[in-house]
Amino acid sequence: MVGTSGVGGQPFTTLGPVRVRLEGTTKAGEDGEPVPSVTVPNEAEARVALDRAARVNGADGVLRASSDYRRAAVAAGLQVRVEVQAWGTAFQYTAEEEEPR
Repeated sequence: MVGTSGVGGQPFTTLGPVRVRLEGTTKAGEDGEPVPSVTVPNEAEARVALDRAARVNGADGVLRASSDYRRAAVAAGLQVRVEVQAWGTAFQYTAEEEEPR
């Protein structure tokens, strides 16, 4: 698909879907919420990883990026597993074709 809007007005081609999933485990506080930890991913990190994954595969960026944050108690409620997913459509700028003279 070739489009011309949404990316600074420059023509681009969509390369297809891209998705990443980050996961981490941390202790659960007394209220059952995850204790802040550097091992637990957040939505901002997932979006950065999504953009990096698209660029590694030759894309210039990601359109319509979205993310989802989920947590689940494990080990009888003593730990919390956090999973963050991000997805979108990779795109690549295309050169504008010049008209023949």
